[in-house]
Amino acid sequence: MRQGQERIIIANLAETFYDFVNLDTNHFASALAIEQSIEEQGVFWAGNNSIVVTSKPLHPLHQQHLSRSLGYTNLVLHSPSSRSGRLSTDIVGDQDLLQRLIEPSAHNDLSMVVSPYCVTPEFVSLIENMIQGGAKITVPELPERENLWTVKNIDLKSGFRQVSRSLMSSSDIRIPEGFSCADLGQAMTVAHLFSKGGVECIIKPDNGEDGMGHVRIPAGSDINFIVRQIESNPFFRHGLVVVERYIKSDINIISPSIEYYVKDGKPLYLYSCAQTLSNTRTFLGVEVGSSVLPESIRVQMIRMGNAFGHVLGQLGYKGFFDIDFIVDEEQAVYAVE
Repeated sequence: MRQGQERIIIANLAETFYDFVNLDTNHFASALAIEQSIEEQGVFWAGNNSIVVTSKPLHPLHQQHLSRSLGYTNLVLHSPSSRSGRLSTDIVGDQDLLQRLIEPSAHNDLSMVVSPYCVTPEFVSLIENMIQGGAKITVPELPERENLWTVKNIDLKSGFRQVSRSLMSSSDIRIPEGFSCADLGQAMTVAHLFSKGGVECIIKPDNGEDGMGHVRIPAGSDINFIVRQIESNPFFRHGLVVVERYIKSDINIISPSIEYYVKDGKPLYLYSCAQTLSNTRTFLGVEVGSSVLPESIRVQMIRMGNAFGHVLGQLGYKGFFDIDFIVDEEQAVYAVE
């Protein structure tokens, strides 16, 4: 390791969503490959003076571009010899790579900070292996063991709705009218009630990401149409399903979001942004800047984010979280996940 490196980044994006994308077995390989390719964004998380581990090696030309444009002179990149989709597990299975990550702190007084995209069971196992191997490391985003459940729970749409509902009596958090359904039969019934009442709704897999598996049910749809939409969707076959009123967004404010960091039980606001979506509504990136969102909208988002973050801090959560919003045509702001 060169002098001055301070942090190890485990860019385990694919690992985080592995179980979800695996629900669609026909497209699993291509979806997993996309998640693995996105892991290269890990090179931006800590910047220079860091070690970044991704499932796939970065292209040499990309590395050269980073060095020239961002002044990266002390960045070490690694990838494991195996690419199962669970990066942390692949690192543990690659003894040479595991030792390379352990050695920087094992043989001197330097304590390395290790940060993941998400704290997963596989990542926890990797940290345990590194410590057993003699590494002196700190993991700021790792909750106490008894609080690990919060990481997965708040990322579920049902978990988010549960926390949000608990806050609605004491704050002005607004979420779309909807229900968490324990099985497909309930989801069909709820979607039909919305539709029969003249309300368009959207059905979401509880543990989904990037809009995958979402189905819109137009107002006035018959039950047979709803049944076909649900039964043909592989993402609805496992776990809860959320059905909620579809909010038609303001065309000038596309999927705004806020980012926070929970430290010592307190939420720290980082930034707000608007998402950039493709024509098929696939997430492409974010636009950040003072002119991206109207101030009145941003203030409402931050108010909701502060309330949500305080609850997470009380539950023992640590590290980053973000909230996605929808702003409707009347400028009402809804927290959605």
